[in-house]
Amino acid sequence: MLRGIAFGYDSLEQALDGLVALGRPQIAAELYGFDPYWHELYVRRGYEFLEGVAWSNHALVEGRDEAEVEAQIEQLRAIGAAGGRELDGRIATETRDDPFGSVSVLGPGGRVWVPIHCLVPLSKARAAARAGERVIESHRAELDRLGVSTSHLTSTVGHFAVIEPCMWWHDEVSGHRWAVSQAGGRTRREQGPNPPARALVQQLKAELADAYRELGAAHLQIGKFYPFEQVLEPGSWSLLSRIKDVLDPAGTVNPGSLGLATGRILHPEHCS
Repeated sequence: MLRGIAFGYDSLEQALDGLVALGRPQIAAELYGFDPYWHELYVRRGYEFLEGVAWSNHALVEGRDEAEVEAQIEQLRAIGAAGGRELDGRIATETRDDPFGSVSVLGPGGRVWVPIHCLVPLSKARAAARAGERVIESHRAELDRLGVSTSHLTSTVGHFAVIEPCMWWHDEVSGHRWAVSQAGGRTRREQGPNPPARALVQQLKAELADAYRELGAAHLQIGKFYPFEQVLEPGSWSLLSRIKDVLDPAGTVNPGSLGLATGRILHPEHCS
């Protein structure tokens, strides 16, 4: 059996404290949070109970029967009430029923959506969020001038917190992105390239990655963006490089991934 419970908060700090408190006992099968930007999107989809709520956390519990589920809900209710106010819990259960919803790789109005995340111990959740906020706010004037919006997603993975700032802006969109997004219900609209906003987002991503690395953060993937060599011991990087040279001496397999082919980490556009 499944059931959801949610809590509302007035600030990011309160929401993160709530996320950590709810996540520590490992009761919730899923636990994640939204900010005002995401709330606006959910209100448009009919979740009116989020209107006027600044931040929220949503937890899903699983159990063999009603009694087990109810006991877990009561535990989370007692924890959540300490710093938040209880909300309708149906987002968690409805998301489990349809986790990807109407799939789209674009935001409202065809806006490009680029996230960047970090994975830190629950004890560092506040520090990671503050570090990210400092980077974002240092570019606030340019973000506003170029029409780039920012938002936050938060969640837990075991005893770790995921902090995920997102950037949204209008830019040229490939036919593939439009095809996927139209299948998910987006209406195609022509929009030209926006190099200034794109460059600012790329700079913001790089600075956020640096800020998170200073906290010792990990990531859920590496690919061609997140730093890898910089977080390894020199001996480990040397061993990995030698293995790569033996197995792929011409550097034809995923050139640039992990920084192995070029000796540096790439920062491609629109890549998280």
